[in-house]
Amino acid sequence: MDGEMTKLVELRLQCNPLNIRVVREHVHRLATELGYSSREIFHIELVVDEACVNAIEHGSSATCSMDFIIGFHRTEKNLIILVKDFGGRTFNPNYFERICKQKTWRKGGKGIHIIKELMDEVMYILNPGSFTTLCMVKRLPGFEDPNAPEPSSCEA
Repeated sequence: MDGEMTKLVELRLQCNPLNIRVVREHVHRLATELGYSSREIFHIELVVDEACVNAIEHGSSATCSMDFIIGFHRTEKNLIILVKDFGGRTFNPNYFERICKQKTWRKGGKGIHIIKELMDEVMYILNPGSFTTLCMVKRLPGFEDPNAPEPSSCEA
């Protein structure tokens, strides 16, 4: 990553799916202020929705008594989004990405692949029994990689 990181917004929210709307409003406002196109804003909203749903459904042991944190930071060239849950459940993100193209069930299982396709960098910090943090990086407008392929999606 580049240079000094500045915190834009950090939210600590209860693990309740209704809070995704609150997060989406912040994402839309921040992405608009940072100059992203409508298509890029939609992509960022989509991956943040997916990351938050995963934190709520899988990271929180499905209890609304737990919280998750979402933070928005920027550097000179990047928007950095961190989603942290405190369920501490162990999982292997590479496994879910590998099975994405082979799966035949209809619901779920493609979120990690979509996140990796639409963001420029994706990293997981796993601390079993304590927390999981998903770090997603999107280059700011004007700093895009002209050689980057168009995002694709996992086929159903």
